[in-house]
Amino acid sequence: MIRRTGLAALALLAVAAAGCSKDDPAISNQTAATGTQETLSAAIGGASDLGTTAKLLKEAGLDHTLDGVGSYTLFAPVDTAFASLPENQRQTLESKDGVPQLIALLSQHITTGYLSKDDLDKGLERDGGSAKLATMASGKPITLTRGNGAVTIGTGTAAPHIVGDPILARNGVIYRIDRVIPGGS
Repeated sequence: MIRRTGLAALALLAVAAAGCSKDDPAISNQTAATGTQETLSAAIGGASDLGTTAKLLKEAGLDHTLDGVGSYTLFAPVDTAFASLPENQRQTLESKDGVPQLIALLSQHITTGYLSKDDLDKGLERDGGSAKLATMASGKPITLTRGNGAVTIGTGTAAPHIVGDPILARNGVIYRIDRVIPGGS
């Protein structure tokens, strides 16, 4: 009886240890895919076309969140997306008085959890080409839609599109988008 209990405990310990292994597919796939231990904040800072987003995340204090232990998916506007905003809106977002608006705007671009390209594709396929994701902006969802070979966020001709390949980081993924997500997308 003691021998069976000991063997059962050993088997349970082996299963538990296997769950903590470096061979965990969720960990090894992400690490292998990224090839880096960079955080989202560091990864976005290293992308030449995301300098404005990196700067604004820092000004909003959200870079600390993206350096943390949680995992996130960031829909990051490329520099030309911010450049296309009206001058007065850019000035407000870049001012000390505009920090609350900046946080609200950028929070609309961040979802919790690691959403790989495969998961995104499968989710859009499963849900008929459209999916809603809760954002950090008080849970306001964004709607992603696949159509005409592109993934858009929101609707209409001014809806942002995902462009280029995702940037993988230790704690999440960054999707470049060609426009800033307007509130309520």
